[in-house]
Amino acid sequence: MLSPNQLAGITLAFLSLLFILQTQFQYQSSHEPGWSWQACLPKYWRLDWKARQLQWSTADSQSDEYLLGVGKADITGPSVEINFMGFADPKQVGSGIRQRLYSRAFIVADPVHPKDRFVYLVLDTQSGDTAIRHGILQGLQELGPDYEVYTRSNVAVTGTHSHSGPGAWLNYLLPQITSKGFDKQSYEAIVTGAIRSIERAHRGLEPGRLSYDSAVLTEANVNRSPFAYLANPSEERARYEHDVDKTITMLRFTRSRDGKHIGALNWFPVHGTSMLGNNTLVTGDNKGIAAYLLERDSRIDEENFAENFVAGFSQSNVGDTSPNIEGAYCEDGSGEQCSFEASLCGGKSQPCHGRGPFFGLDDAGTKSCFEIGKRQFEAAKHILRSMQSRDRTGTPVRGEIRSLHTFNDMSAFTFTLPNGSTASTCPAALGYSFAAGTTDGPGAFDFKQNSSGDPNANPLWASVRNFIHEPSEEQKACHYPKPILLDVGETTSPYLWTPNIVDMQLLRVGPLIIIVSPGEATTMAGRRWKEAIADTATSLDLDGAGFSKPLVVLGGPANTYTHYIATEEEYGVQRYEGASTLYGPHTLNAYINATTHLVPYLSSFAAPKHSLDPGPDPPVNSNSSLTFINPVVYDTSGFRHSFGDVVRNVDPAEKRMYRIGESVSATFIGANPRNDLRLEGTYAEVQRVAEHSIAPVTVATDEDWDLVFTWRRTNQVVGTSEVTITWKIPEEVDAGRYRLVYHGNSKALGTGQIRELAPLEPPVLLRAPPPLSSILAQIVSSRATGPLAIGTTRVAHLPQSLHTSSLISNCHPPNRADFDNEINALRREYTKQQPDDVLQYCANYFLKRLESQRLETRLAKRHPSSRGLEMDGTSFPGSNPFDAGPGNGMNTLSEEDDHPGSPTSKVQETIAPMSKSGPPAAASSAFGHSEFAGERFSATGAMDGTHSLPQGYNFSRRTSVSAESMNPADSASSDWTPPVHYKSPEQEGRLRQAVAPNFLFSHLDEDQTKQVLGALQEKNIPAKGIKVISQGDVGDYFYIVEKGNFDIYVNASGKLETGADGMGKKVADIGPGGSFGELALMYNAPRAATVVSTDSSTLWALDRVTFRRIIMDSAFQRRQMYEAFLAEVPLLESLTTYERSKIADALNTQKFPPGQTIIQEGDIGENFYLLESGEAQVFKRGQETAVHQYKKGDYFGELALLDDKPRAASVVSKTDVKLATLGKDGFQRLMGPVADIMRRNDPSRMDTEKTST
Repeated sequence: MLSPNQLAGITLAFLSLLFILQTQFQYQSSHEPGWSWQACLPKYWRLDWKARQLQWSTADSQSDEYLLGVGKADITGPSVEINFMGFADPKQVGSGIRQRLYSRAFIVADPVHPKDRFVYLVLDTQSGDTAIRHGILQGLQELGPDYEVYTRSNVAVTGTHSHSGPGAWLNYLLPQITSKGFDKQSYEAIVTGAIRSIERAHRGLEPGRLSYDSAVLTEANVNRSPFAYLANPSEERARYEHDVDKTITMLRFTRSRDGKHIGALNWFPVHGTSMLGNNTLVTGDNKGIAAYLLERDSRIDEENFAENFVAGFSQSNVGDTSPNIEGAYCEDGSGEQCSFEASLCGGKSQPCHGRGPFFGLDDAGTKSCFEIGKRQFEAAKHILRSMQSRDRTGTPVRGEIRSLHTFNDMSAFTFTLPNGSTASTCPAALGYSFAAGTTDGPGAFDFKQNSSGDPNANPLWASVRNFIHEPSEEQKACHYPKPILLDVGETTSPYLWTPNIVDMQLLRVGPLIIIVSPGEATTMAGRRWKEAIADTATSLDLDGAGFSKPLVVLGGPANTYTHYIATEEEYGVQRYEGASTLYGPHTLNAYINATTHLVPYLSSFAAPKHSLDPGPDPPVNSNSSLTFINPVVYDTSGFRHSFGDVVRNVDPAEKRMYRIGESVSATFIGANPRNDLRLEGTYAEVQRVAEHSIAPVTVATDEDWDLVFTWRRTNQVVGTSEVTITWKIPEEVDAGRYRLVYHGNSKALGTGQIRELAPLEPPVLLRAPPPLSSILAQIVSSRATGPLAIGTTRVAHLPQSLHTSSLISNCHPPNRADFDNEINALRREYTKQQPDDVLQYCANYFLKRLESQRLETRLAKRHPSSRGLEMDGTSFPGSNPFDAGPGNGMNTLSEEDDHPGSPTSKVQETIAPMSKSGPPAAASSAFGHSEFAGERFSATGAMDGTHSLPQGYNFSRRTSVSAESMNPADSASSDWTPPVHYKSPEQEGRLRQAVAPNFLFSHLDEDQTKQVLGALQEKNIPAKGIKVISQGDVGDYFYIVEKGNFDIYVNASGKLETGADGMGKKVADIGPGGSFGELALMYNAPRAATVVSTDSSTLWALDRVTFRRIIMDSAFQRRQMYEAFLAEVPLLESLTTYERSKIADALNTQKFPPGQTIIQEGDIGENFYLLESGEAQVFKRGQETAVHQYKKGDYFGELALLDDKPRAASVVSKTDVKLATLGKDGFQRLMGPVADIMRRNDPSRMDTEKTST
């Protein structure tokens, strides 16, 4: 047995040896990279140490409880006039907000040792940043002693890599170039919000448990550089099923007191480039959508989720991933896939673009972005549900919390490679392929990917490079085979262009190790890095929770931005990722070496963290960066306007109700949003005005994807601007009355004072309409009232009543006496009748009064009046549409009878009523078409509601027109063939979308549509100010706008005149996807307006003869088919052949697969149906079996149209069903002769179980 003295001596010697080894380790790890401190220990010591460490970890980890906290805060910077960070395109300047940006903080702390903690930040930004992190750490220290536990070793600042947020906040010069420098407001928004999110997470710390799980998500990312990926060893690639990582990993935060989840932190690699380079609205891209959806979904499940649940979707090894999962194709007209090796089209990189899941929509990638985000959300939701099930609760996390951070100078880092050779990194440099961009965002000029060795580029670029900074021969050799385009690591004027001093950070909680990566690691680079950390941790037995191998995830880009991290093999290919790998071919191995040497510090047996060399500090340029960004000088509201005035309301003359999925917008006199970022607030709101409620309820703000806030400067000198709020009505919104609200702040001229917009009027209480099913009350303007204001907001006008607003918006404001007379008359009739349905009775009463008034107007004004425009006639149920009297709404023209199949009758249906105060109400279409005398204009801008057309123009009926004589019956024997002009598949897709909503094309079959598309010929408009069509000229072409914009003018004289004002007044504008000139396809009609280019543009034109040959053929065949069918319908036996032919002209075809609902019980009726083929069944609520069957020749849907009642039952297709449908207006005009028969067949008046709808 040892004596006490001997025991003390041995102990002292042992401690002395440990001290020597620790000192040697610190020196060696600093000066001899590649050296392992365990090599100084005998083998059996290493085993003993591992046993000792395992025992220690297990002893300290009996409890699996941690202190957990989550927090979320707004970091949305200036949304306008600031260049977006990501695509490096100077033209991509913000114009508004589709979705606010957030910082999401996740804190994990040891309840016993408070300093053992870390905070993981997920910012909706392109990356982390040196200056941003410095500002966050500085701000945390200023919060007081409670926040001193947050240091640079345990705060990780990661970005989701979104490319659709404001820039100008990064520390180094290179990303500042396209943003015109550094913007303090943009920087402070991120720093302030990040600190606030940490503060909220810290204040919410409470005992809880962690668990993790994963799922495979296969349809949300692809490899955009597969050629470079294939350069990796085949045996290595064979270990993996995919060329990108498909696993989404979740760390779930659950509080102990009630078992509710407070947060979920996810890692999945997919680039934040779903929103394309032409997007100018702030969003969090697909990661922001995923977080938004999961947080919103958590509010539904109050049993399992805490009230302020926070969802973070962090990046992983994202470098070569893309959300454009449909692949990369050439947009140069060929429609071919881009070249595999270099992503080129015809030798150029610019036409090569990746395609998202909804490619082809002209929406800047919006719908594709939502879809990729939704898929990540659904995967995360699946993981959460799986972890909540009894048989799978996820893997619990137990063990210690460790964190570390050092700075490493990567400009000359020497280390030992795994094969024993020595390697070094180089000062940062970017290769030629960096400027070529990627398939997510192609570059400019003649740069190409896969440019290794000799770049084979214009010598001009070498001259430009040398002018900035000429790389030395040593630098060139160090980076070989990368040809250096920008020697950014050695360019220090006016300050460093990119970082050379780089953050190295690791976090650990139990078996989970997080690599906090400063760059974008490619798929294989990330795999190697994670595997190296896992192997090192396993050899040290760091998983004290008893797992054989730790779980390692990689998060980034974080803390700074070092561009890309490619494998050495990928670097040799020199595609974009390799060319953007800053520190030479050994960059990845340098990161692996530097971080694996830090792994021992994650052990409880390691030396204290304060003994870890922090490394050299990087420069922080937040107070010294250049800026050339113009400040906001002042705002004015303009002449005869006040801030907040509603200048364009929500289509009051066009609609009476909005449905789910439609969009509604209003435009206000606004001020620059940069005056106040409204952090934690909003620029836009949708409010629901509820019955008996003074305070409206907010249902959407500008954090919601469906509510879009846009701003535009209308006059730079005067300082005026407008804001537009657009709401796409989501499915979850209830029926009711809503309003759009604008919040803003103006900057005063001279003083520079920022002021909130003051109210114009006191609050107004509005009465809610009766409840409806799946229909939203239109947000319309009542001409008898002014704009409403609540607090400091401006709101779009609202109707006083749902059922009277449509009448008010389409009629002239009545004087008080007329109003009182109408109300008194209604009261008398109501007293007599005592109806059960009050609202329906009142609506029918006023419709009949309106019909009578219109009839009187037409009788009194058979000839054009000098008093201006009158409303066109509209017949109502009960009138005979075949009567030639003055009340007839058909207004049949002689030429219609002479040409069977003429689409003239369809024109009569689609031309909107005229009113004294302005143009006709616009017909609804996908492009927002507005019509003038039958000629439709696809307007991207708003119509001028004060415009007046020529006196007597198009009064009561259209003017007489004529066209070439064509007999469709002779077309089969004609030798005419349609012309064909080549188009790329992408162009054809856009043109197909443009013509699809147009009523002239809606009945063409696929072959006829292809003929029309083939006949379209390209017309290039080279400059601004070119008149494409002139008012009064004879038209012979129809046009679709592919590129550019056009203004529309109407002269009151009816034709274009000479002089400065000869074009008349501007009434609308047309952008890409729009169309104009339909009348030219049917008639030799004078042009109704002048259309002038506002910039160089591209049009596609269709001549009248080609169209008429195609459309006449289609209409004639269609009429013959429907006439034959209608002759077999018993209901229509009493009609003459002429009457049936009129109905045939108005019918449309709809097809339904088995089991699909055709009409829904309780809905408002819009169509009458004739069953052409198949079978359908009738169902009533509360009855499980069908109450009636329909077969060929049966009809349904008539009663809801005859009596304006909701649908009485649901009709569901039993087999494949083909229906002939007739809209409500056509039904009321054309079915008069059989209306009594249908009323007699009303099963509600008969003793039968048959149910009609």
